[in-house]
Amino acid sequence: MIHLEKSTKELFGYTCVAHVRNTGIEKSSGKYIAFCDDDDIWFPYKLELQINAMKRSGCKMSCTDGLWGEGEYDKNGRYSIYNAVFFFNILKDKYKNTNLLDNGFPDIWDLEFLKIHNCVICSSVVMEKDLLDIIGNMKHLKSGEDYDCWLSALNHTNIVYLKDICFYYDSRHGYGCNYEH
Repeated sequence: MIHLEKSTKELFGYTCVAHVRNTGIEKSSGKYIAFCDDDDIWFPYKLELQINAMKRSGCKMSCTDGLWGEGEYDKNGRYSIYNAVFFFNILKDKYKNTNLLDNGFPDIWDLEFLKIHNCVICSSVVMEKDLLDIIGNMKHLKSGEDYDCWLSALNHTNIVYLKDICFYYDSRHGYGCNYEH
């Protein structure tokens, strides 16, 4: 656990999740960086699946599909699948002038694919740390810092996309909000 002496709101005047993520990246010593926001949940097999897919594909970055819900995760709950169900029709419209979604989501995403729309949930990402070193980590932006990071990374690698459900995304929380019990 890393404790910051001042909140990002005190430091920058706004909630800056990039600063918090960059602090974690800078303190890490492993080959891979994986993000998990405080309100999201990883499923047990996530990291193994993604790292194996990265090794097989040669990509330095991976992301997965996941469950989309509102509130704390309940293993007996019913949830939409984030990309494949919840956003697929919206995405089909955004990609209508391309053939990029003709057979569902491709296994490899390049810069052209991701420029149209950010299909990547931060808590689904695993990246090689050296890729983050090359692009200079996340920029301190008021919003969209993750999308900016993915686009920068795609100048150096592609993303291997796993259709496996590897995380739960709570759409009611975000930007450092914690659950209150």
